[in-house]
Amino acid sequence: MTDRLAVYSQAPADPYDVAIVGGGPAGCAAALAARAAGAARVLLVDLARGPGGAPAAMGLAHGLAGPALERAGVEASYQTALLGLLPDRALRLLSPAGPRRIRAGTLVLATGGREQTRGNLGLPGTRPAGVLTAGAALRLLAATGRRPGRRAVVAGEGRWAALAAQLLERAGLAIVAVAPGVARADGWPRLTGVELADGARRECDLLVLATPVLAWQPPALGGAPAPAGVFVAGAAARGELDADGAAADGAAVGRAAAAWARQSRVES
Repeated sequence: MTDRLAVYSQAPADPYDVAIVGGGPAGCAAALAARAAGAARVLLVDLARGPGGAPAAMGLAHGLAGPALERAGVEASYQTALLGLLPDRALRLLSPAGPRRIRAGTLVLATGGREQTRGNLGLPGTRPAGVLTAGAALRLLAATGRRPGRRAVVAGEGRWAALAAQLLERAGLAIVAVAPGVARADGWPRLTGVELADGARRECDLLVLATPVLAWQPPALGGAPAPAGVFVAGAAARGELDADGAAADGAAVGRAAAAWARQSRVES
């Protein structure tokens, strides 16, 4: 194992103009825009089996990203994890084919925003099953076809809460309430009810947390600001965005990344 890691760490890095981590709307748009802006080699990396990101995992993808990426000449590596960001934008990747090291003229991190869990929100009460973020509930529904509960309270307001409630109701759940906030959750081992922020009590077996998605700095940066030549796109940079907003931001970042890579080649 030591010999294998030593060989891997010394292996020459494959050169790319732009590498993009994250295959959701922002990442796919960034890849297409970078190619259109003149980046010769563009690599898209994602943990999933194909493009689409969180919307695809929740059954919301349109299914057009893959063919568009292929037509544009974007190289893709799916089921691939970013293990680390090394100096000079060298990336350590791990896929079913094994470890790989690449070097990119510039890097775009389009790894999505972060939902707020019960722990993040500090929600009082017992700790029963049946308390899920909206993303987790919709991913479970899309992956298994099984309803995550029968009677749901959706905690949140705005576009995300309304969409979550609509999709769950379409799947056959009874939406007991859509409320801005919840003051307490109770039940054991399964949720039996919640107290809303206004003090009203609602009986339910599923609490869906659809609070705003937060901007999330990818772990690859280790808590530090993005260095020169590293861009952050979409919800990872701006928090809650719909698919169109994430794609628009990703496209702008993709063009900037291609320009940065082109200027770096000129200067070198």
